[in-house]
Amino acid sequence: MLNNIKCGLFVNADSPLLKYMKKIAPVFLFFVIFLTSQTFAAELRILNRETKEPVSSATVHCIALSGKYKDSVVVSKPNKLGLLTSPFNTEYRIFISNVGFKSYIDTIAPFTGIKDIFMVQTSVMLDEIVTTGQFVPQSSQKSVYDIKTINQDRIESQGANNLTELLKTESNITISNDAILGSSISINGITGSNVKVLIDGVPVIGRMNGNIDMSQINLNNIQKVEIVEGPMSSVYGSDALGGVINLISKDPFCERLEFDMNSYYESVGTYNFDGSFRYSIDRFNFLVNGGRNLFQGYDRVDSSRSKQWNPKEQYFANVQTIYALKEHNIKLSSRYFDEFILNRGSLRKPYYETAFDDKYYTTRLNNALFLNGKFGAHQFYDVTAAYSVYKRIKNSFFKNLVTLDERMIDAESAQDTSDFTLVNFRATFSDDALTSFLKYQIGGDFNHETAAGQKIKDTKQEITDVAGFLSMQYLPFESLTFQPSVRYIYNSEYEAPVVPALNVRYQFNDNLLFRASYAKGFRAPSLRELYLLFVDINHNIRGNENLKAETSDSYNLSAVFSMNDDKYYFKVEPKFFYNNIYDMITLANIEDDLYQNVNLDNHTTLGGNITLQYMRSNINFKATYGYTGRLNSLYSENPEVNKYNYSPDLSVNFDYKIDYIDTKINLFYKFTGASPFYTIEEVDGVDQTVERSVESYNMFDVSLSKSLFNTFDIVAGVKNLFDVYDVKSSAAVSQGVHSGGNSYPVGWGRSFFVQLNVRVSDE
Repeated sequence: MLNNIKCGLFVNADSPLLKYMKKIAPVFLFFVIFLTSQTFAAELRILNRETKEPVSSATVHCIALSGKYKDSVVVSKPNKLGLLTSPFNTEYRIFISNVGFKSYIDTIAPFTGIKDIFMVQTSVMLDEIVTTGQFVPQSSQKSVYDIKTINQDRIESQGANNLTELLKTESNITISNDAILGSSISINGITGSNVKVLIDGVPVIGRMNGNIDMSQINLNNIQKVEIVEGPMSSVYGSDALGGVINLISKDPFCERLEFDMNSYYESVGTYNFDGSFRYSIDRFNFLVNGGRNLFQGYDRVDSSRSKQWNPKEQYFANVQTIYALKEHNIKLSSRYFDEFILNRGSLRKPYYETAFDDKYYTTRLNNALFLNGKFGAHQFYDVTAAYSVYKRIKNSFFKNLVTLDERMIDAESAQDTSDFTLVNFRATFSDDALTSFLKYQIGGDFNHETAAGQKIKDTKQEITDVAGFLSMQYLPFESLTFQPSVRYIYNSEYEAPVVPALNVRYQFNDNLLFRASYAKGFRAPSLRELYLLFVDINHNIRGNENLKAETSDSYNLSAVFSMNDDKYYFKVEPKFFYNNIYDMITLANIEDDLYQNVNLDNHTTLGGNITLQYMRSNINFKATYGYTGRLNSLYSENPEVNKYNYSPDLSVNFDYKIDYIDTKINLFYKFTGASPFYTIEEVDGVDQTVERSVESYNMFDVSLSKSLFNTFDIVAGVKNLFDVYDVKSSAAVSQGVHSGGNSYPVGWGRSFFVQLNVRVSDE
């Protein structure tokens, strides 16, 4: 009976089961065909090699090389996932183009499934991979921070040897020069003492007058520079109240062996040379590089002795070793820098046969260990341990120019040796997929700095800073990101507040992006500001142990509107900022020529800028106009004066590649507008508030760059085309920390340069 029933179920044409199967058979057959086609259909997937993200705007040309469609051409674009169906089932030639990427040409053999094609970003690509302040390396477009990148192509085409030369034409950045203390910067009206300078995430120490000498930061082994404008104290702690500049070194990776040599000549009297060697075998990668920079000094009126721009000589070396495992990297790095500056004095009356000379010796040494990698697909760690040394020696001599004898001056202020050391440890752990909408990073910092020397109180002082920080990313929607962060700080000298921050990123659509942020800033006074006594012929600075720590509230808002296809990229980016710094530390003239660090009640900067960028395959144009206001310190006592002193700036970078001769023209222009200020001056025996200003000026560099045989790179050009030497002021004002006249040094006038790079490898 059971067999009959079973048989009837399958044989009887009127059975319910058979009727049901007849109904679903077409649907079932459709899914079988669909799944089969998806499994065996040939598809191309166009991806960014660095980010592994789809390049959906690419244009793909395919030319059949055989079969019945031979010589046929198909032009198509991938979908949002970077996928497109292979147009031929025979061998064909493929050509892929997209603005910002190198063109891809290859021959495709018949295949099934999905074939990945990786596009390589060119050096002018806007959407750079960034690491500063990130959970994991990612594209700048996806970062909650507005990060500006300056890549190696820009460094080379500008002929920039150090950070001063590179940043002098950047918008929102002002360079100040001092013959002894070197060059310093300000960002968005905030001085360099509040800007943290890092090399591969390791803090650079050795601040003179609160600032890092940017001319001591060589670029010979730097891959790119990342700049975050605005407070990053919740991530990087003290000194990051105004922003962060992070220099990323070139890694030692190569095919096997690689040599390169660089030489640089500038007509003002600069002769530079450096070289590097890379070696890779299996998981081991090694790099060593070093060089010498020589500047003979310059003055418009050649006295053959005293120079406005002192001669200097620099030696530097760097050794890196990376051992790369499958998911982990171990890196050891050692950097050495040595600088000698000769400050020749003017000939002394009445016989003009003697003079006083100063010699300055600076040594920097940094040793660092880096460990980074991931556990699984979404958990990442990054550990850095570093030991840095900064030593500066000043010796003063009495020079007899007849006998050429010199003797060291026996005076306390004439000789000095200062030693600074920093022990730095930083560790972070990140999970970029805790849930589908939540990511986090947790980390800690340890910094112990010591200062020793005759000009340091009690000959030695030290300060310790320990912090823990937590940052989370909440994505309620794919297009919206909230990133709150908080930092807890222990400082051995100051009671530090909790430092919070909130960043918001909203991708309105493919063309429009918004960013907004609020951040608290904190900076403890440095050991120099607290305890250093610095006296020479040009300076008289005394530390102040009663300084308060700086804190700040900062607000930033920006938008990016962009359009692009495979032929062009266009961007408009307005930004706005407001910074309120409490107890800001600054140098003040307290009596005669004596200066001391003091706290202001508060200092405010505000302003904005707008950037326009247009890029095609052979053109890259970028212009930024900014307007920055600084609080007038006299406003609280005299409301009749302007509350803010405003100054504009305009920067333009343009490069054009002439394809048929494979040569690129590079233009770098910066206009720095007049900067008004107020002083209290005696007029007819009465102290009055008087408005003065520093004149505007223009800097313009032009260069040509060309590659030959994939071995030689040549860059030649003119710097400071408008022949600017100094900037005049409408008043005889103080030049920062030393008395001066009514002008400020800006440059050494027009000069010509040529740079040659030679690369040799076994590829």
